[in-house]
Amino acid sequence: MAADDVDLVLAARSGDRAAWAGIYDRYADRLHDFCWSVLRDRDEAADAMHDTFITAYRKIDQLRDPTRLRSWLFAVARTEALAHARKRKRAVPTEEIEVTAAGGGPEAAAQTEELRALVWAAAAGLADRDRAALDLHLRQGLEGAALGEALGTSADNANVMMSRLRDQVERSLGALLVAKTGRDDCVALAELLKSWDEEFSPLWRKRIARHVDDCPTCGKRRKRMVSPLALLAGVPLLGAPHDLRDRVLHDIDLISNTRMTGAERRRRRLANAVLAAAVILVIVALLFRNTGNDTGPTQLATATTIDNFLTPPAAAGETTSSSVDLATDPTNGTGTTRKGSPATSTTIKGATTNTTLPPATTSTTIPMTVSASSREQTGCVGDDVHVSATVTGGARPLKSVKLFADGPGSSTNSGMQGGPTAWSGVFHPTQAGSYSWWVRATDAAGQVVNGAKHTISISVCPR
Repeated sequence: MAADDVDLVLAARSGDRAAWAGIYDRYADRLHDFCWSVLRDRDEAADAMHDTFITAYRKIDQLRDPTRLRSWLFAVARTEALAHARKRKRAVPTEEIEVTAAGGGPEAAAQTEELRALVWAAAAGLADRDRAALDLHLRQGLEGAALGEALGTSADNANVMMSRLRDQVERSLGALLVAKTGRDDCVALAELLKSWDEEFSPLWRKRIARHVDDCPTCGKRRKRMVSPLALLAGVPLLGAPHDLRDRVLHDIDLISNTRMTGAERRRRRLANAVLAAAVILVIVALLFRNTGNDTGPTQLATATTIDNFLTPPAAAGETTSSSVDLATDPTNGTGTTRKGSPATSTTIKGATTNTTLPPATTSTTIPMTVSASSREQTGCVGDDVHVSATVTGGARPLKSVKLFADGPGSSTNSGMQGGPTAWSGVFHPTQAGSYSWWVRATDAAGQVVNGAKHTISISVCPR
């Protein structure tokens, strides 16, 4: 599989969009299942996995070792899932799981299913980062260096973290199983749990665990019960929704279309110029063909008609101006063209056409507005902050659209990509603290407009 991953990564880096479909088909179900395990909400899990692939598309060149694609994708998914968990600012929901325990007969299967659902609900009380790490190891099968890469640390640190976490889960969730099933066997436990509201809060987790540690009866019961880690590992995989694939690949295509290189832009401008020249030749040919008829004078197309044919109509709120030379002044003898005349006269094969031109236009300032938003409400040092902006009005084409960021000890600005109205950009916070950012647009007439200032809080996040 590592060799196949290398081929996919190399193809993706070369611009092969089909490679992203291959990467999605290989890893989408596992990544979605991981996001669901962290967030316990199917809609949020789908959004987090969508953001995982968009971020992976933007950063694929940063993957140093293509054979590590799997653990790298899980690292990206972990960052996105934890970001979604921070944004919602509410308790983690406990989504029901559908399990079917195999073996041991119907009664044993029903009991195992009940215990697994109980442990799954209790695991929601763990810290988001601990729950993510546990799922990467138990349910996604990452170990050693791969687990360390997904957690943003070394293999040794990952092993120490997992050892600590496994002991904590075995002790605390094992105590929960005893509390739910062993009251009748221990009077002291029953007395302790009289005021328990059935919520496995950190306080009650510690109280129950301390009792089970000190009580011979409850301690033996915990040893006889199924391991909470085994119950968590047995939660079935929740694959990605079928319609999510089209959404992810469509959005990757949209981003790809706005990230043209300079050479691509030059090729596109050349193609547009060739097309415009071809259109002009076609119009001229049609005009001369029409004037060859003997039925009488044929009127030429007016300047406005030709201009509208070659130039896309102006968007709402925008104005365009143009002047087209239709005739050479026959009276001055210099062969120069006179623009903006009240009327001109053109004679072709004895047919004279009088065309009235509008007066010469004067330049006016077209009001321009800039609105922007960021996908991230908070962020981590070293991660990208993605900004999208909409620029309307102004003299087109715009001269520049830039993203400015001002944070602890540094100020940066960078050009944004896109157009004609939709733009996107990224800045990279390097220190923790509060950052201000805004978007500035400059049009072809030199008009400069700054969008509203926004702030984002950047923290040092464990890797």
